[in-house]
Amino acid sequence: FIWFEPSLDAQAQSGNVRFGQYDDTFFAIRSVDGDTPSYDASGRSFSDFSDYGDFGGLIIEVGSASDAAYNTFSEFQTYYLANTGLSTVGLVTTYTAMDGRVITATYEPTGDYTEPEYDWAYGVTSPVSRMFLTSYPGSESWEVPVPSTPLEDGTGRVASWSVDPDGGGPLPAEAFGPGTIWPLFDGPNLKAFNGVLHLWDGTEIYTVDYSGTAPAFSSGDLPVPVSDISLISGDAIINWPTVPGLTYQLMVSTSLNGTWSPVGDPVVGDGTLKQLNGGPVPTLDAKFWRVRVTF
Repeated sequence: FIWFEPSLDAQAQSGNVRFGQYDDTFFAIRSVDGDTPSYDASGRSFSDFSDYGDFGGLIIEVGSASDAAYNTFSEFQTYYLANTGLSTVGLVTTYTAMDGRVITATYEPTGDYTEPEYDWAYGVTSPVSRMFLTSYPGSESWEVPVPSTPLEDGTGRVASWSVDPDGGGPLPAEAFGPGTIWPLFDGPNLKAFNGVLHLWDGTEIYTVDYSGTAPAFSSGDLPVPVSDISLISGDAIINWPTVPGLTYQLMVSTSLNGTWSPVGDPVVGDGTLKQLNGGPVPTLDAKFWRVRVTF
């Protein structure tokens, strides 16, 4: 079930794929079982209800009018249909994303019935038998019967799954432990590093810091790095603090209004202080350094 707060600017259907548009954002939704998702215009929702014992769930991919491959809602639909695929063979369903990455899920016909730790998202490798659901009247917790007999409302089985992030072969779910760094689907305007998620809209950066006990939200312009410079053995040594996920490039010029040239390779921020050698300091001529920050 996928629900949207605002109304859609446009929606369309082609085969078993539903498409929607908000401003310059496009998305495609399809059911993992191959059926066409239901669309409720009044409720602004897409849903897929499967019988017990069958696949269930939805896949959503999102694109933007700024992507080079498509600029309009119609072009996005054409590109999506030409570059994605969904197939189900027996108890295995395989989805090929727009960028070529492949997600494979295998339904488990045996074992305990359970409720996934997270609903509506792939990424769970170990099912849990307890969820806190404050919406259930009279109780803040809901115990799923494990092991159980016939399926009860709200229970199901968790599928095993794998992701092929780079075409080099699938990474099985069983390979991931609590300390594993997961393959992350990101893009030019979305970065995640050390538990901090950054979203960039071209003007402001939106940050969600998951490293603490609760997510911390913030927004604003790209932070300007406050750097300091010191002279060591005739060279200019530049230090500056970094923000995880942002990229920093040391630049040099002989004039504030002149041409700036890069010094060394770009540096990806990780929250620590970085240091680079800016090169020799001239005896008589002027020389300037700056640190350029980009998303």
